[in-house]
Amino acid sequence: MRLRSWASIRREGPGKCVNGTTACDARMYHMGTASVRDLRYNFPAIERMLARGEEIRITKRGKVIARLTPQKAAAPNPPDFLGRMRKIFGDRILSPTGAELLARDRDRY
Repeated sequence: MRLRSWASIRREGPGKCVNGTTACDARMYHMGTASVRDLRYNFPAIERMLARGEEIRITKRGKVIARLTPQKAAAPNPPDFLGRMRKIFGDRILSPTGAELLARDRDRY
């Protein structure tokens, strides 16, 4: 039985299959492959692949058992509308309020 080394962590490029021998159209070229052993003993290499945004397939005995995907960036904070309104209008209280204007419009019909 041949043990796999950290060099078995590979990215599939155009024209290469997992075994690196023949061209293959059915492969997802953006996805890397690593074994459970690679994950245990060479996690820094896998972590670098994730940091580059690559998706990694985890294999055990030659079969894919999991996929590691990079964390998506957090959504940006929404704008501070209340702060903008205070900057424009200060502490003035608008009369009539927006709610009162809506109530008037609804009563109109």
